[in-house]
Amino acid sequence: MSPLALRLLLVLTVSVLVSCSTDVAIEVVSPDGMAQADQPPAPQTPAPDASTPEGSGGTEGERDEAPANPDEQGGKVPDAEPPRGIGSEIAEPLTSVGACYTADQLLLVGGSTVDCDSPHIGEVFAVTLLSDPAGAPLPSEEALQMQASDYCNDALAEVTGVAGQTSAIPVRFFRPTPESWIQGDREIACFVEYPEPTDRPLSDIDPLRDLGLVSVYALAPGDCVANETLADVVSLDLVDCAQPHWYEAFATTSLDGDNFPGDDAVEDVAGGYCQGQFATYSSSDDSSLLLESAGPTEFTWTELGDRLLVCLVTSSSERTGSVSDG
Repeated sequence: MSPLALRLLLVLTVSVLVSCSTDVAIEVVSPDGMAQADQPPAPQTPAPDASTPEGSGGTEGERDEAPANPDEQGGKVPDAEPPRGIGSEIAEPLTSVGACYTADQLLLVGGSTVDCDSPHIGEVFAVTLLSDPAGAPLPSEEALQMQASDYCNDALAEVTGVAGQTSAIPVRFFRPTPESWIQGDREIACFVEYPEPTDRPLSDIDPLRDLGLVSVYALAPGDCVANETLADVVSLDLVDCAQPHWYEAFATTSLDGDNFPGDDAVEDVAGGYCQGQFATYSSSDDSSLLLESAGPTEFTWTELGDRLLVCLVTSSSERTGSVSDG
């Protein structure tokens, strides 16, 4: 399992360094429901453990499913497991790449899908079978999550050019339950789950910035986000700066070098760079403003090629309007 894709969150005005874990945007369907991976998620940021989600698996109720928010609704287990083989065979995949689902179809056990040019909330982008032979014991939950998360993160990169750990669009997966495993189920099906229904296929969507979301790895000057904190977040709610928001990005730069320079070096660069850039971005004399930055950690630098340093301004309460207006 990939470690959490952490980014550094620096409070520049008081030189306080905070390590910010990020959402790895990967989720798994567990026996008692679907869970989200330890994201990115964050810089969002974010490879996997499981914790939040939704899904259903396969057709005719072969897999357990759960709601996107386990705290709001418990998972639903099918009344009976239909035959999937006799234990001496590996079952054929039940899910197809390109299949699209509505929210109800993800939450209910069943195999119905919709055309991707119709409103839908999820699209399958990769399917694979685990190599465990028929009769093999069920791997531990951690091992299954690790295999599925690694596969789905890499698969999204192959399909879209954006690794799952850095995607603003949550990446989730279906995987075998103990019951379906005995029946020969070895399928891992990766899908993206959109924040709201869309009639656009994944091929027309930018996983870094689309559908009202932006990845912490893709922030740009002038972006305002409604999230109250950047800690433990890869996917941010992008809003117009005229709307209430907590953060505004005002400058970015790319750090140089093949080897990670160390947290202290990143902090030093962020302090000088962001202070100087803010002076040219805004003439505001609001004493409640606080400058922060988000930058690479050793993991995101070496494993994800992360070099982005983002300077942000925030305050103790939500703001309306850009600080660039003075």
